[in-house]
Amino acid sequence: MLDKNSQKKGHATLYAGIVIILIIIVAAVFLVSKPTQHAVTTTSIFTTTIQQPVMTEIANCTTISKHGRYYLTKSISTNLARGACISVDASNVEIIGNFNKIKGNGPFVGVPPFTYGIVVRNASNVTISSVNITQFSFGIYFQNVNNSTISNSNITKNTISNIFLNNSRFNNHRVYNNLSFL
Repeated sequence: MLDKNSQKKGHATLYAGIVIILIIIVAAVFLVSKPTQHAVTTTSIFTTTIQQPVMTEIANCTTISKHGRYYLTKSISTNLARGACISVDASNVEIIGNFNKIKGNGPFVGVPPFTYGIVVRNASNVTISSVNITQFSFGIYFQNVNNSTISNSNITKNTISNIFLNNSRFNNHRVYNNLSFL
């Protein structure tokens, strides 16, 4: 028969063996149930070049004689006694008002000399948008103009007409989302 010391050592060895076997089983279950994941770092750099549209600034009354995109950088107030604040003598022109105002010094009577907020002559494909025009003889005046657009503008308190199409076919124009009253 074994003495008590030998019995205790035998039980301790048995318990240690059981603990080791349980650790191995738990580790095996953990490794089998959860696949090994390796840390993967991916860095992607995308660059996109967006060509900025070329636009010409308008800060004062002017004449536009070349096709292109133009935008008002600020409101314009003028004391013209005749003629146009902005005169367009070219086709394929876009004027973006940025909701700035072009203001004349009217009101005027219905006889010459006349003043114009924007006058467009002998052109096609002209777009005028987001501009406020007030106190001229004519707000926007088209003469011999085809296939053009006036949109999102506030054209008011012009003496003779807010928008006038002279010898310009109305069915080739788009006039929408404008506020216009005398």
